[in-house]
Amino acid sequence: MRDFQPDDPAPPFRQLAAIIRDAIADGEFRPGDRLPSSPALRKRYGLAPMTVQSAIRELRTEGLVASRQGIGVFVRTTPVRPSGTDRVGEVRRVLDRLCQLRARIDVLTALQAEHERGSAHYRHTAALLAAATDEQSLLIDGLSSFGA
Repeated sequence: MRDFQPDDPAPPFRQLAAIIRDAIADGEFRPGDRLPSSPALRKRYGLAPMTVQSAIRELRTEGLVASRQGIGVFVRTTPVRPSGTDRVGEVRRVLDRLCQLRARIDVLTALQAEHERGSAHYRHTAALLAAATDEQSLLIDGLSSFGA
């Protein structure tokens, strides 16, 4: 699993949910696999217990994982599509993330303008900007699956 992005304005629980979501999408965790324990996630990312619980709750709401009391959290074999009410919440989360990305893109664009073209700082900022722009495009494309 990847690390937190220090310049990401998203709340830590959303960042952790995105990290786990990406690991599932990339096949790092397959259907039926047990996710790392809450204490392991807390230790790895330096998070509070409630932060980890909030991230898992978000993934459970999205239908990606299921919790088994006293056993752990597992990747669902078949992701559950959100119901109407949950779909509204998911669209809100996507729109929230799009707003965060827009702000991040604005900041990165301003930072990039401060550095000399071709410098290491310029290239690093350009890479972060490209990643944010790519994520923004994917989220916009994903909104079409919600009929928005």
